[in-house]
Amino acid sequence: MKNNRKNSGGGGVLSKNAFTLIELLVVVLIIGILAAVALPQYTKTVLRSRMAEAMTNIKGLGEAERRYFMENEKYTLNFEELDISMSDSCTGSFCAVGKFAYFLDLDDTKNVTAYYNSSGQNTTELAISYRVAPDATFDMKEGEFACLPRGKANYIALCKALAGSNYRTDSSFFGGTGYVWRP
Repeated sequence: MKNNRKNSGGGGVLSKNAFTLIELLVVVLIIGILAAVALPQYTKTVLRSRMAEAMTNIKGLGEAERRYFMENEKYTLNFEELDISMSDSCTGSFCAVGKFAYFLDLDDTKNVTAYYNSSGQNTTELAISYRVAPDATFDMKEGEFACLPRGKANYIALCKALAGSNYRTDSSFFGGTGYVWRP
């Protein structure tokens, strides 16, 4: 088939196979809309994955604390005394790994806790704890997890999703209501 359109500048025929600027702008707009819709879901999925990793880490730390207790008849507040390795940046009862700061709090609450720091600063915007030993002063039982969203709606939804349908709420936590469950 022959194209009858002529180029006024001299000598060639215009191609109908090229994209117009409007078509390109529409495609870019559609990609932008799709990205705006997908990015929040992607962010939630990444955070949920990080929280699952933190749960695995604090449960492992809790088990290491139990082994330490069986050998020494006391808990430790020092990562170096445990038979588990987290990172080279662990000192005393504090260990920073990625976006989490891990704490051994076996004197007061009998918990191992991971604090999530999305901004990279030392904040307590979201925490997850694992009860290592029984403590009559708290409703949280040995072997249970607690997710503490600090009242933020997106973190409340995350805590409920991590806990599944078998969670209970507990308002005795510092900083607000926590969601407690046994895996």
